[in-house]
Amino acid sequence: MRSARLLATVAALTLAGVGAAGCGQTVSGHGTLAAGVATAAPTTSAPARTTIPAPSPQPRPTVDPTRSREQVTCLLVEATIRNTNDRFNKAASRSDQVSILQRGAATLGTQLHSSRLPGSDRVVAAGAAVVAELNKLVNSAKAGRSPSTTPYNNAASRVTATCGSL
Repeated sequence: MRSARLLATVAALTLAGVGAAGCGQTVSGHGTLAAGVATAAPTTSAPARTTIPAPSPQPRPTVDPTRSREQVTCLLVEATIRNTNDRFNKAASRSDQVSILQRGAATLGTQLHSSRLPGSDRVVAAGAAVVAELNKLVNSAKAGRSPSTTPYNNAASRVTATCGSL
């Protein structure tokens, strides 16, 4: 094994020496042929470099952070409204229904607050109307009344319309 490695090293050095001796004086340091080098064809100057202009960057569409927040808020609010409605309709008792409405109002309130949108924003205003109607339903039901869900359903429809217009 040691002799094989030695043989490989000697062969590499020999080839390197032959290669270096063969190319020693072919090109001068200025990119021209050295004196006395024979060529098969007459030398010409190097072809002119053509530069390809770099493609101009395409303008990226500007992302509107307010619109993005509105869209995310809509997604969350609409899902919460659907979930609240589904759970309310499946509830077995009135106390379960009241509890579901309270949780729905609390969740919507948290989502609207977390959106970092101003209270005057159309999505926040529509969502706040749903929260207000949910709270009215809860308070009325706790007082022993049977409130109409029509104002809540109208507010929820306004959220759907507002979010659909984005």
